Amino acid sequence: MNPISNFFIAQESNNYRPGALSYKALFIYALLLLLLRLLLASLPAQSAAVESQTLMDLINAERSNRNLTTLTTHQSLVFAASQKSQDMIERDYFAHIDPDGNYIWGRITAAGYGAYKILGENLAVDFLTSEGMVKAWIDSPTHRDNLLHRDFLEQGLVALYGDFNDRYTNLTTSLFGTRVAGTFTPPPPPSQQLSQPSLPPAGGSAPTPAPPPPVALVPAQQPVSNPTTTQPTITPVTSTQRPIEHRPCCAQTGTDGLLSKLNLQSAVATSRIIFTLIGIMLLGIFSIDSVIISKHEAAVVRSHSSAHLFGLMILVLISILIWWW
Repeated sequence: MNPISNFFIAQESNNYRPGALSYKALFIYALLLLLLRLLLASLPAQSAAVESQTLMDLINAERSNRNLTTLTTHQSLVFAASQKSQDMIERDYFAHIDPDGNYIWGRITAAGYGAYKILGENLAVDFLTSEGMVKAWIDSPTHRDNLLHRDFLEQGLVALYGDFNDRYTNLTTSLFGTRVAGTFTPPPPPSQQLSQPSLPPAGGSAPTPAPPPPVALVPAQQPVSNPTTTQPTITPVTSTQRPIEHRPCCAQTGTDGLLSKLNLQSAVATSRIIFTLIGIMLLGIFSIDSVIISKHEAAVVRSHSSAHLFGLMILVLISILIWWW
């Protein structure tokens, strides 16, 4: 008799008590499922390889390689980027314009960025690595224009993970900006020095002095603004307008498309598939053995009846783990 069949199928050779339904076998099944769940649970964290500071460092590396000024991190831009990424996750949209019809410029000024000369925004979703995201931006002409723009001096970037459109993925907001330089303050005008008239010597008479010649007073020099420090004209705009000095770029999705989305959820999908297969296998064994035992009207001792019940309970737990844990 085939030992595999003898282990799984209830038959006369095993007294209709297959080893697959023993307490020891069921304990091994449960232990295997637990180990698989613990192992696969660590994979999503390992795949979360898109990190905000790494992205900003990679952007500066791309600029440095092209002899461009590296960007300093400005916390107001970081805060505005965090708000935008979180808002996209919470409201399930991926666009430069939020569901209320607003660009991010209002968030930037509200975060305290102050008067600015130019602003830019790049978005990304569904990337597996920071390197892959920056490469996709470099390969995209519009994203590249923002990332390598000569006028940008500061940046703020936040990549967040969360449930977006019924999947676990990352959304990234990358902001660029340059603030208006400080106003030139001229030095104070020099103070006039007035000479005091000389006093006559004490005692005796003194000849009447001749009237002093008229003195022509030169007016104080007016401060002249430095012609090289011109103040750029910033036209006030509302949050729904899109002026020239704002540079939102098209949204960038992962270059691997659907494969990237599947990879980001591969741990969850793999665990569900494994648990389902094991559950179906156990359910199949229970069903076949129950039919055989019933057909041969074999007496099953209480211990094996309990084993069947315990096996069904394991299946219920598997279902819970598959869909909820």
